[in-house]
Amino acid sequence: MIMRKENLEDKVLNILKERELSIPELISILDDEGIYMNPVELRKLISKLLKEGKLIKFPSRLETRFKFKAKE
Repeated sequence: MIMRKENLEDKVLNILKERELSIPELISILDDEGIYMNPVELRKLISKLLKEGKLIKFPSRLETRFKFKAKE
């Protein structure tokens, strides 16, 4: 499914309001909902949301990955 960037941003924020997720976990959830997104594009969107202060970044158990959660 192709979505407008604004709708995709809202969808990602809504998913991340529920729980902390890493990028691979978020890609899997989006795939399950029929939204296919390039991992590089998703990372760009996450970076944009972090810069805007809409997300919180958490270190995960794996040192090379981070988990993200939407701010309330």
